[in-house]
Amino acid sequence: MSLINADFRIPFCLSLTSLFALIFLTACQPLIQAQTGAQTKIPVISPSEDKATTPAEQNQPIAPASTALTAEDIAASPLHADTSSGEQPVKKTDTNEPEQPTVEPIRPIEPEKPYVKPTFNPADLVGHSHSYVSAQFGKADFNRTEGVIHILQYRQADCVIDLFIKIVGTTDEILPPSAKILGWAMRERTINKPLDQTLCQQQFYERKL
Repeated sequence: MSLINADFRIPFCLSLTSLFALIFLTACQPLIQAQTGAQTKIPVISPSEDKATTPAEQNQPIAPASTALTAEDIAASPLHADTSSGEQPVKKTDTNEPEQPTVEPIRPIEPEKPYVKPTFNPADLVGHSHSYVSAQFGKADFNRTEGVIHILQYRQADCVIDLFIKIVGTTDEILPPSAKILGWAMRERTINKPLDQTLCQQQFYERKL
């Protein structure tokens, strides 16, 4: 009888001891919290988060990528520009700047061609009539007849031009108007002076009426 009571008391005492310990711990919890302050929160790191991220960085708000501006963008943007319409400010040009003069290329001046006096070649009178020669150059300075050849002589300052006309059956100095020029000759007027044919033809042209 005494053994049964002893076995019953031992578990009963252990149960009361555990109950008193639980009540004691429950009553002492507010005092422990008051002494140590608020309970320390232990952050929970999920597998998707970066391990290098600190709890302080997790609590900071993340600005949207479209609205985040760097220091370079703020410095480059105008202070008073109205960007509400989406148009970029247009820089006004200074209209008071002096106009640059138009420089025209200088054309080289062509040298003037020297004046060349016209000439007349006596060979062009061959086949023309005596009356045609008189109408173009006037009356000859000298006339003479040698056999059947009549000579019309035109004297210039530096030369002499002879025109030959064939006459048949007459020795008169008066030639018929239809008499033709058969040939011509050109010679210097001064003996032993070289003949300048171009100069002679120029002087002959000056006699032209």
